[in-house]
Amino acid sequence: MGAGSTMTNEQFYLSIGVPILFNGLALTLVTITLSNRIGDLVARMTSFEQRMATKEELRRVEEVLDARLRHIEEELERR
Repeated sequence: MGAGSTMTNEQFYLSIGVPILFNGLALTLVTITLSNRIGDLVARMTSFEQRMATKEELRRVEEVLDARLRHIEEELERR
């Protein structure tokens, strides 16, 4: 802009509006990306917790089966 030139209303609105729109778009993209990543993390944690619960259940089943087998072996030894 040269000396004595003035900014029109359209130029003024664009100089304010374009950065606001850009920042809004950037913030929206960041929010969507973070939301997706957090969703993936929650899914992984849920899957991990389910696997751990399954391992605990299998451990309990193994303990029960070991106890029953021990009992059968003791009965067979007595005969």
